[in-house]
Amino acid sequence: ALVEKARVEKDISNLRLKARDEENFSAQERLAFMKEAGVLAEEQLEKDLHVAKEKLRLKSEENELATSSKEDLDAEAQLQAEVFRIEQSNSQARKQYLMEEKTMKNQIRTEDKAAKDLIKQATADQMLMRY
Repeated sequence: ALVEKARVEKDISNLRLKARDEENFSAQERLAFMKEAGVLAEEQLEKDLHVAKEKLRLKSEENELATSSKEDLDAEAQLQAEVFRIEQSNSQARKQYLMEEKTMKNQIRTEDKAAKDLIKQATADQMLMRY
């Protein structure tokens, strides 16, 4: 699981680098890279959250079945805190991806409008040259 997580994080990092590479990729391609990175990140965060919740569940059950020491209760509290941290991280990552996606979509719209305006102007210029 650790190796798989590292591989996914590397893939996400590579996709995000491509998503920022305006020289080699079109805005549409960069948006696709960003979306793919978002999907991978979401899947990884869900896996991390599942594992953390399962560890918490097991520790909680263990503490309920036996007399729990302060250390046991502290361990459970730390596991609960880890679940909250992952949930917060997930929320922040979603927000960041949505903002970046929105920025790219706005850039695509701006580029499309500029291209249409150039075509319109070229057409108008051609018509003027004919007369």
